[in-house]
Amino acid sequence: MLFQFVTQRQEKFFLYKPKVAIKAQGNDIAAHMDKQSIIIATQNLIMNALRFTQTQINVSFYCDGERCEIKVEDDGPGFEGKGKQLLAAFARDKDQSDSSGYGLGLYIVHKVAIWHQGALTLQPSTLLGGACLCIRWRNHKQR
Repeated sequence: MLFQFVTQRQEKFFLYKPKVAIKAQGNDIAAHMDKQSIIIATQNLIMNALRFTQTQINVSFYCDGERCEIKVEDDGPGFEGKGKQLLAAFARDKDQSDSSGYGLGLYIVHKVAIWHQGALTLQPSTLLGGACLCIRWRNHKQR
């Protein structure tokens, strides 16, 4: 169920509170997903946001009978038009001062979205002014 999944993510990132706010929207229904790969994708999105945020990250989970969505927004510098190139394996922002990571985080998230017959979108956050990354997939059982 969605609320149990969100509660587990809240517990995982409890140490980052109040910087990271994690919430569920909608009803507590079954989300059809590969739980382990969605956990990895969610962690990659949150850890990436933690590297760039100034003060706040909002993580929201939504699921209904038609679709599921995980959205991570931050108040960092955003992508400045570099979003699509960062989806490639081993791609990194060359302007980034911190040299950690291998450039696989968003690539993995992108692949998880595809495995769920969904998509990963990157856009500016209208809520916080930084980046907004969103995984969406249809909420149906795989055949």
